[in-house]
Order: sequence, then structure tokens, then C-alpha cells
Amino acid sequence: MIDRNTEFLNIISSREEYKNIIFDSLNFLVDSNSYIFRRGKHWYRLENWDLPDSGVIREWQADEEDFIPKDEYTEKINIHNSKIIFDVQILNKQGKLGDIRQITFTDDCAVIMAIVELQHNFNIVLFDKKSLEIINMIKNISVETLPYLTKNGVLFCRNDNLGRPNQLCYKLIRGAEEHLLYREEEISYRLRIIPSRDIDGVCLIKSANFQQGKVFFYDERSNESKLNIVIDDKKESHLPNYCNLIEILDEIYLVTSFRNRNSIGVCLKKIDSSEQFWIKINNSTVIKGVEIFGSNILLKLSSESCYSYLLLKHQKSKKLNFKEILIKFNNDTIVYENCYSNNYIIFLERSIFSENVLSFDINTENLQVKFSKSFLKNEDIEDIKSKLIWTSCDENGVKIPISLLWKGKEELPYKKKCILYVYGAYGKDDSVKLDPTILSIIKSNFLYAVVHVRGGGFLGGEWYRSGKGLKKKNSITDFIKGVNYLIENDIVDSSSIGLISSSAGAIVAGAAFNDNPYLFKSILHIELFFISS
Repeated sequence: MIDRNTEFLNIISSREEYKNIIFDSLNFLVDSNSYIFRRGKHWYRLENWDLPDSGVIREWQADEEDFIPKDEYTEKINIHNSKIIFDVQILNKQGKLGDIRQITFTDDCAVIMAIVELQHNFNIVLFDKKSLEIINMIKNISVETLPYLTKNGVLFCRNDNLGRPNQLCYKLIRGAEEHLLYREEEISYRLRIIPSRDIDGVCLIKSANFQQGKVFFYDERSNESKLNIVIDDKKESHLPNYCNLIEILDEIYLVTSFRNRNSIGVCLKKIDSSEQFWIKINNSTVIKGVEIFGSNILLKLSSESCYSYLLLKHQKSKKLNFKEILIKFNNDTIVYENCYSNNYIIFLERSIFSENVLSFDINTENLQVKFSKSFLKNEDIEDIKSKLIWTSCDENGVKIPISLLWKGKEELPYKKKCILYVYGAYGKDDSVKLDPTILSIIKSNFLYAVVHVRGGGFLGGEWYRSGKGLKKKNSITDFIKGVNYLIENDIVDSSSIGLISSSAGAIVAGAAFNDNPYLFKSILHIELFFISS
């Protein structure tokens, strides 16, 4: 029997123009180099970053207080005065460590940690940065939660025979003995390590299922090296959506988000006492994330067609007093992951085709665009359009957002052949991220549309919870409503609608197809492997 790949290639080969577009799209996106970023006393750049096949870490000495990323080489930071401290291809040739899946290093940049896959098992390999000699190895770890590397050791999890991360372990960077810190006996709970961004050796450990759980505080600096419970499943009806740690005037606080009928905001609870401090914010928004910068709290907010963060800036004259600063953006924006300064917050404001890199000076409260980067090569960029539209309100006042991408000059597509995508599970943010598959669809003159149904995370936690569990039907009706809206408004050609979905999204796609078998003319790809949506 002919296999699926051969069948697909035979079909594509008979349509020469589509085959050429697919191959061209693989080379249409820009290179895989990171920005040049500052960490500690050095600058770094990740070049040709395509693990496990290639990847180079380039390093420069930093001698000034500049923490703003660079998009290209400068007079002081260039290829000639750089030092390559790690090269994946060289390591691959030297030995049989396995496939390198992730790289990180300690804050003082003395030790490099690689997560390596070998024969379907995952190991931690620790390298001395100067010599690249292997100084330690930890075998058979869980990668459902990533290890936490500190200046002194590694905190990591191991799985039980069901593949559930249930054991929390610790090992010194140069030590031989492994310490079991905690074993979770509740069979539905899974462990997750939540590192502190600013306090080395301190983190939270979450042990939970989809509905309830507990949170522990761990401090490597403590001689006892034990876990202290800070959120107890026996006392709390549910876990907060977001939790983090902050240090203010030498005191460590647990920061959690809260939402009730009357207010939303964050709560600060001192780790070693019952003292609590509540900060309430505008009730019309939803908190989508909590990050810490020094003694300041950054909240990602969500509301319809509004992209913003709220900085709770600590007023150093008083112990727990914060000034609210609203930071607005034109597009969806994330915090740059390689931001290691407590004086600046680096934001990436992303459209589908490009991103702006902005810096927010916490001291002066000034936001500046530093540079922009396109995800596409210059060719034909002006012919590719994107737009976010909304369906009309249903009887409950719910509108469904739909992302559109197409090639053309028109302000809105008219009766275009369409490829639809839906996911709508686990609270996953299904914002469009350009890749060769999507690009080849657009360049083949199809409209690519994503219906952001409830159950996904496009509009935050409430949007997710409105489409999960017993409310899963909402995801399906949202999708059907979105497709019908595109047809009724002559945006798509009703005789040329294809459907792509996978994993938990296939539940939505399959149910929609069962309800309306004549709505879709083709189903391009549905795979169903999931735990619970």
C-alpha cells in the first residue's frame, strides 16, 4: 500500500506551481540568529540556532551599563572580537552524547547546561564554560518541567512509571550525590518547577492536576534545603492562575493573581509569615501573566483589541507601596526572554510579519522603540496582508475573533479559497505565528484563517475556561459560527473551504464536521493525540 507521504508527494508533483511555492517558502523566512543580548558581564548571540543539528553561542565582554539588545553587530560587538563558547556541531562530531535539545547557563556564566536526548531518554550534561569539559551528568530526567540551574546546583524532576513527574531532586554542579527532596504520592498531581527570575537558588514548586493542587517554596541557600508549603490544597479551593516570587527590602513574598466577583489584582504574602498585602486593579481587564523585575511587578492584561501591561512600580520610600503605570501597545506584545536587567524591561511587539523591540526604562518610565525586524525577506512583503476581524454578537454578547492572512491588494478578501485552522484547548494562545506551511498557503493564493474559539487562550483565562470541560460545546459552536460568518460576509468561497487541525484541536474540527458535513470541502490534516482539553 502506498504510504501517505508518497501519496502527498505524487499529488504535489502533479501540481508544479504548488511544489515550487512550498520549496520557496522554506527559504522565505529570515535567518535563525538571536538578538545580541546582555547577561551579567557578557554579551551573547545564538547563531544558526536549529537544535539539535546546529547552534553556536558567541560571547563578548561587557564593560558598560548597556542592557539593550542589538539586532546586528556594532563597532564594539562584532565577529572579530567575539569568542565562540559553544558549538553544537563540534560536540556532535566529538562524541555520542545524543541530540542536544536545550542550552542554558548559570547567572555567572561559568557552567553551561545542555538537555540531551539519547535513545528516547533525556539527560542533563554540565560543561565547564572555559574548557567545555563535562563536569557532571544526570540521567533520565523529566522534561515535562525544565530543570532549574543555579550557581551551585541543579533542581530537576524524575518521572514515575506512568511518565508523570512526581519526584523532585537536587544535585550539586560538581557533586556526586543526588538528593530526593520530595515525592508526590497523589497520582493525579504533576510537579512543575517555577524559577525565580531575580533571586538565584530560590523557586516555587507546583504540584497539581487540572483543578487543584499545592505550591511549595524552595530556597537552596537554606541549610535545611526543605520545601515549605505556601499554598495548601487542603485549605485552598483552587490554585491561582499565576504565582511568582519577589524580594522587597530583604523580605521574600509570594505573588499570586486573584479574581473574584468584585475585583481582580495580585496578593503579596510574606513567605515566613501570614502577612498579606492586596493590590486591586481595574475590574474590566483580565490578568494573563505575572512577571517580576527587581522589586517591581509586571502584569500582562487582556481585553478585547487592547494590548497592554500594568507595571506595579515599587516606591522605595515605603515598604509595600506601588505606583501603577499602564504601558500600551498596538499589537500583541511579550517580554523578551533574554532580559536580565532590573532597570529595563525589553518588549517584543509582534505583528504576524515583523516585530518591534522596545525598551521601558523603569526609573524614567519612558518607552522607546529600539529597532524593528521583519520575519520575511523583502520580496513580496507588501502583497501579504493580515487582519483581525470579529463575528457579530450572539445572544450572550459573545463575539469570536478571526485572524486572516492573504495575498492581495484588497482591504478585505472577497470569496477567496480558504484554509481554516482551529485548536481551542488547554488555554493555548493560538495567535498566528508565520511558518513555511502558512506562507506556502498564502503564496498559493489561498486565504489562511484562524478561528480563535473559546477553550484556547487568545483572550486569556476566562476565554479558556468558557470552552473547557462541560463547556467544550462552546468551542464547537464558536468554530461553526466563525466559518458561517466568513461565508455570509463573502470573505470566503463556500465551495472551497479546507480544514487543518491536530491534537486536541481535532475534537473541535471533528465535531464541527459531524454537525456540518457539507461545510468543509476537504480536511487536510487531523491527528488526535491528547490527554484532556
